[in-house]
Amino acid sequence: MKQLLLQPVDTFFFRNHQNFTAGENSSANTIFPPNLGTIYGALRSAYIHQKSSFTRFIEGSDLPLKEWMGTTTSPGRLKLRGCFIYANRQAQLPLPMDYQVIKTEKKKGEQVEEMAYPLELICDKNLTSNGREYCLYGVSEKKSSSSSRAFVGFEQWKDEILYRRGTKVYRSSHFIETEEKQGIARDWETKTTREGMLYHIKMSRFKSLESSDQSGFIVLCEEGPSFSDVPFLRLGGKNRPWTLQQLPEKLSLFSLAEEELITRQIEESGIARLILLSPAVWTEQSSYYKREKNSFKINNELEFPIIAEAIGRPILLGGWDIARNAPKTRSQAVPAGSVLYLKVAKGQSSKLVLALKDAVLSDELGHEGYGWAVCGAGNEKNNEEDDNV
Repeated sequence: MKQLLLQPVDTFFFRNHQNFTAGENSSANTIFPPNLGTIYGALRSAYIHQKSSFTRFIEGSDLPLKEWMGTTTSPGRLKLRGCFIYANRQAQLPLPMDYQVIKTEKKKGEQVEEMAYPLELICDKNLTSNGREYCLYGVSEKKSSSSSRAFVGFEQWKDEILYRRGTKVYRSSHFIETEEKQGIARDWETKTTREGMLYHIKMSRFKSLESSDQSGFIVLCEEGPSFSDVPFLRLGGKNRPWTLQQLPEKLSLFSLAEEELITRQIEESGIARLILLSPAVWTEQSSYYKREKNSFKINNELEFPIIAEAIGRPILLGGWDIARNAPKTRSQAVPAGSVLYLKVAKGQSSKLVLALKDAVLSDELGHEGYGWAVCGAGNEKNNEEDDNV
């Protein structure tokens, strides 16, 4: 997959779905990282601006542009796979939610750290409240933190998928710092301030965790044109400028040997963990998440019973509809890091691992990067002996 590195020129912010009008709702609520639609729209706009014009894009008269960027009502061939925080010279991936996160005890004045330990899958109806045979059980009685919106460096994340030993995790505050900004709305005709139009917002900037660190976002592009001669884009609130760099190397999550190891682990345990790397839209009549049957369908040939879940609270999706020149209808998505435990029959493991390499498991917005998933092995006690790659 092609990798695009986005880095801010100055401070930045990403607003959530709540209303923000200076003088009325004077405090803006921000989110981090942004939704995938924000990244997709910024890349699309930057390419249109650099290669053609928005007039020709709206008219649909530039055929090469139309092929990649589509029209105001339909996407083109540009297809993202996902977007991650990039820091410490590697992508920071979402922690799978089937982990118990515990804050370490520190002396006064020392920074608190968080450690994540894999939950145990136990077969006992007496422990469940949903009628299922299996449940996920914490390994410690200590007070836990949420496993949602926790991040793990790529190499450590991959090690956890393969061996599940437990890992240190980070929150977004480890990668960014915020600064308060207060201002007043401006009348663009008179060039003067507008009385009573104060606003307040938190601006963000990436921390320099290492002297050679290039922090930002890493965008994985499954299909798209070259962005090598698109040096800038505008992203987030106030259309702040960011640099865009197309990296020469391509990303592959697992080597062939690691995929074979995962396949063997699933074949031995008969249980797979389907892990979302990006959010997914699963509607009431989803093509993938079958609520009535309590199963998950990968494609027309592969469908597996769900025996346990670790799913976070849904996130709201919105955006701007350029065709209607109005806000998009809001929808909900299952957050990244959510995990489904699937019962896998003998001989199906290799088919599952292979199918997930190219699958898009989202009923909507797959071209924006929604519905990217990988799989690892699960077992009932999480104490099987480690294998070597």
